[in-house]
Amino acid sequence: LWEESGTQHVYSQDTGDALHRRSLYTFWRRTCPPPVMSVFDAPTREFCRVRRETSLTPLQALALMNDTTFVETSRVLAEGLVRRHPLAGDQAKRVNNAFLLLTSREPSPAETGAMEAMIAEARAYYAEHPDEAAALLAASGEARLDTALDRTEVAATLLMARAMYNSQSFVHNR
Repeated sequence: LWEESGTQHVYSQDTGDALHRRSLYTFWRRTCPPPVMSVFDAPTREFCRVRRETSLTPLQALALMNDTTFVETSRVLAEGLVRRHPLAGDQAKRVNNAFLLLTSREPSPAETGAMEAMIAEARAYYAEHPDEAAALLAASGEARLDTALDRTEVAATLLMARAMYNSQSFVHNR
């Protein structure tokens, strides 16, 4: 991206602790804004905006499901939820905790039921396909994987977190 825009800056991805520190300081050029920010309706900065326009587009869903940042954060969130609520029967607590963290509200009974069903279905699938659970967890960023946790539970909870990232409540949380 930066090479195509003709900038003299060369950016390379950091590793370790510096990787996450760096993401707080996004370099922004008026002529070439960060693509993910543009997808999520960031203004162009050519004019002062009092209120930000909002939309819900397929590109946002694509970014939330595939961008390394969101995939990694969903895995780290899933690990934290499984660590706090380790039993398979604690999935309602996981859903409630995830909703509070991601949307600042408690889920409705319908939302809780849908997310619990998603976790249960994913748990059953990954119990039969442990290699796929391991592959999913290994392919989600550079944050260290907590190998002490049950891979099946983390993978199932990760899918629930990714679904929540794609909800309107998360994208337009105000």
